[in-house]
Amino acid sequence: MPFYYDFNKPPKSNAFLRGVRAITKPLGFHRSYNFLLFFIFGGAMFGFGLARLQYLDVDGFFAEQKISKCKITVPGCVEAPS
Repeated sequence: MPFYYDFNKPPKSNAFLRGVRAITKPLGFHRSYNFLLFFIFGGAMFGFGLARLQYLDVDGFFAEQKISKCKITVPGCVEAPS
């Protein structure tokens, strides 16, 4: 048995690595850690988007925009009826 590592031979793969490669390679990921990072950060962005959907008004405006600017900026200001 040689005491050096032969870099010309591919590493032995087990069933878990074959399964991971069967998922990641068809999706276009050349390294499996890229798929892991995509899954983590993509899931975080998806979760953030779901958490912010509660603030979206169905009419197309954000709920904070319905507050009158007169009530926020100038105390004692009377807003004209629209």
